[in-house]
Amino acid sequence: SLQMYLPVAAMPAPVAFDVEAPHLLLVNANPLLFEGMRKILEARGYRVHVTTSASSALTAFTTPRPSFALVVMDVMLPPTSGFDLARRMLDHQAKANFLFLHTASYFHGLGEEELVKRFPMLRSPLAPQSFLQAIQTALTRAKEK
Repeated sequence: SLQMYLPVAAMPAPVAFDVEAPHLLLVNANPLLFEGMRKILEARGYRVHVTTSASSALTAFTTPRPSFALVVMDVMLPPTSGFDLARRMLDHQAKANFLFLHTASYFHGLGEEELVKRFPMLRSPLAPQSFLQAIQTALTRAKEK
């Protein structure tokens, strides 16, 4: 028989749920991609809501409740784009805060996209620590506005 020993990744102890913790909306057509991100964020104490389509994201965003502190979404979001969805969300809440992820090798019109000048964009794949730093930076930036 074959025995395999794998190193255990050091994860911080889960933080107790805090209603004051920032509430994040993660939007991606591939839920497996964001599952790891959700677990990392929840372990750090964030409240996380995951959606897999533009329509479900817009519904979650516009449902009466305290607003999301940050919306993290892929720019490739069939049948629309993350940028189109962000514009629709900004129509509902002008102070919405976004962090875009770019997982595709090419996205037509990216250089001309006005929202990339206002909100940060990360290229995937990214290390968990880089992702967490980008989340914290985006949340801090929003508080300073």
